[in-house]
Amino acid sequence: MPTDFGPEDGNYTDNTEYLIDTLPSFMENDEKSNNWKLYTPIGNRFSEIESQLAATDRATEVQNADTIDQLKKLAELVDLDHRGGETKEHYRSRIFARYQVNTAEATVPDILHSVSTILDTDIRNIDYLDGPNAAQVNIIMPAAALESLNLGNEEVAEILSDLVPAGYEVNGLTKGTFKYVSPSTYNETSNWSQYDGYNGLDTNGDPKDGGGTYAGIIN
Repeated sequence: MPTDFGPEDGNYTDNTEYLIDTLPSFMENDEKSNNWKLYTPIGNRFSEIESQLAATDRATEVQNADTIDQLKKLAELVDLDHRGGETKEHYRSRIFARYQVNTAEATVPDILHSVSTILDTDIRNIDYLDGPNAAQVNIIMPAAALESLNLGNEEVAEILSDLVPAGYEVNGLTKGTFKYVSPSTYNETSNWSQYDGYNGLDTNGDPKDGGGTYAGIIN
């Protein structure tokens, strides 16, 4: 079907309706007509072909592959085997990360881009800090994005190490969501949940109400 016509343009409910609409005005085009009966199997076949093409497109993209077998084919390009019992989404994350590692050029912008792509988060959410010596770097990432990656800390640390040049040491850090406030704000504020901070302690002495996430070290 033409890419600029058909059901995808919002004016038709299916391919049959689109095909009927292309008939000359003097030909019958109501749903009980012979023309409608003639074009229905053709329209259905077009729909099947479109569905097959869409499935093929998904199978060629790590982000959209539907099965582990499809992912295995894509993983052959980066020599990454499937682990026994590994879930599809966990395997997908490892493959996607390996692709990023293999295309990285080890510059700071490239490292930040790779990390943001792997974590599926805006690059502005990733921070980069030089370490105390020239061969050490720190990558600071949002904890929520790491949790959605389905990878353990050791695997994330390994990916980060592969993104930097040989001989460099990289530290993976997670951002917390707590926010600092001034003394005046502290004295004037009663509802601390808006600051992602704690509003007090419960009967067990644990923080309650609101509360953000802690920062941490990955490796």
